[in-house]
Amino acid sequence: MKLSVLITSCILYLFSIASWAVDDDCGNQSMEIIDLKVIATYDSAGIPFNNMLLLQFDKLCRGTSYMYVEESNPMFNGLLSIALSAYTTNSAVYPAVVSSGTKTAGAITAEKLLWLRQKR
Repeated sequence: MKLSVLITSCILYLFSIASWAVDDDCGNQSMEIIDLKVIATYDSAGIPFNNMLLLQFDKLCRGTSYMYVEESNPMFNGLLSIALSAYTTNSAVYPAVVSSGTKTAGAITAEKLLWLRQKR
């Protein structure tokens, strides 16, 4: 019984590592938020940045300085709180993005934000 629990735990751990491997922690570099927008529903068709938080950083990650969080994300309020805190205090954050969440509208290409980490 203990051996089967241990084996199951190891397998689940390995799957969790594999799922994080597709994400990008932006080189674990500290970045400052230079622009922050909370965008409501926009009635024009084809606008991909509706109902989301759009952040612009001072450095590039995956070739762009923009990252977004959709309002439907369960962590939206927490990420918004960290972003507002970092933006208003000019503090650095450490973002990570989902590698399959790229959106483009005009000249803006943004990556889907997975997390924001802030150090004291």
